[in-house]
Amino acid sequence: MTSDLPYLAQGPLAEAFAEQTNDFAFLYDRGTFAAWVGSRWSIGDPENLLLKRAVNNYLGGLFSQYPEPSGTTLGP
Repeated sequence: MTSDLPYLAQGPLAEAFAEQTNDFAFLYDRGTFAAWVGSRWSIGDPENLLLKRAVNNYLGGLFSQYPEPSGTTLGP
């Protein structure tokens, strides 16, 4: 695995996503996320669908960059 790819765990993947996008913010006083939608901030996205879609696209783009598993099997 190359050093520019995040370690495959929730924390490092979330940190890498946050470092590579400026399209999302958390409004602490409102307790909600805001998403940049091209010309304005969308505040209070129901169920954070914009954020979920962006994370899904980001992770989907990483998938092909990781090497195939090394034949190690899990379990008995």
